[in-house]
Amino acid sequence: MGGHIRMDKDLEDDPRVLKLADAFLESWAEQLGLPTPAAEHLRGAACNAALGALFRLWRLGDTHLRRHDRLDIALPRLARLLGCNASLLSQFPGDWLRIHPDGSIELPGYAAKNALIDKDQRREKTRERVRRWRERKRAGVTASPGVTSEALQRHQSVTTGTGTGTGPGTGPSGTGTGGESAPAQAEPAGSLARATGRLASRGSEVQQEKSPPAALTAAELEQKARKLSAAGFGVFDIARQLAQFGADVATVTTWLANGARST
Repeated sequence: MGGHIRMDKDLEDDPRVLKLADAFLESWAEQLGLPTPAAEHLRGAACNAALGALFRLWRLGDTHLRRHDRLDIALPRLARLLGCNASLLSQFPGDWLRIHPDGSIELPGYAAKNALIDKDQRREKTRERVRRWRERKRAGVTASPGVTSEALQRHQSVTTGTGTGTGPGTGPSGTGTGGESAPAQAEPAGSLARATGRLASRGSEVQQEKSPPAALTAAELEQKARKLSAAGFGVFDIARQLAQFGADVATVTTWLANGARST
């Protein structure tokens, strides 16, 4: 799981870190049976160990901190997770780690200093946005978070509006059932309805092109290629639609070039 935790860039110069590094160095010297001066060459490694232990401690707190800045973990297990022995834990700076007499472990002020409460609120808002997006997806309409309900309603009215094809109220003479002329009836719909009708008509033609006869002659294929080109399709789209008849990009290009010369 990705994420980040706060670590100050000048942490290695913090007196508390240097003191913790001394505790690591003394612990290593004792375990190795060396006098502390002889283990001085390990001071850099001890500082790195102290920084690594703090990183592991704060990463653990960022994920598993409970109420009152407490960690629900036993002391020996925490020592193993931090890569040190239990006696070293008591030498961690009290500003960062506090071990209570009942054995509970506290990271003083960690939630407030790292805005964990705000993080929980952000996570809840993210979950709410994801829930709304999934509901829109199930409803068949996927919209970006910036789309308002008013804009979504306008989108639905356009995509489901009345086209300009034949239907109730228009006849061969161009007049409606109420004696009103067709232009007078179409006028309230405006240019938006007319454009929607043209798109619907073009979509119907394209749908018909997607279901060609079982076999077509070369002349019929060339004619279809020219019709698709006139409808706004590119060479690659035309070749893809006529590929089941053996047409490819080179063939379609030749057909369209022949048609351009003939015109």
